[in-house]
Amino acid sequence: MNVKQVAVHLRRPSNNDPGQVTTAYYVLNGDELVMTRGDGTPVDPERFRHKLRPGDDPTAIAGALGKQVRREALKITEEQERFYAPLDYGDSDFI
Repeated sequence: MNVKQVAVHLRRPSNNDPGQVTTAYYVLNGDELVMTRGDGTPVDPERFRHKLRPGDDPTAIAGALGKQVRREALKITEEQERFYAPLDYGDSDFI
């Protein structure tokens, strides 16, 4: 079993924020992608798997599933994740 990893961008960097990245792991079993832990153990093989179609990019799909795996592990929703992200005030002189 060949465990692959993908860098998942959670938040883009800005002038005052380095951004946030996490790593997700997956294996390819023929035309099926299964999200795993770093040692190759499936996270939840029933929920975090995707049947690949011709033209699918396994890295992009693993990245999207990796975000879901992370949120579930932290027990947060996408909205909660965005709520706690640093505020971006831009280059305003008013702050």
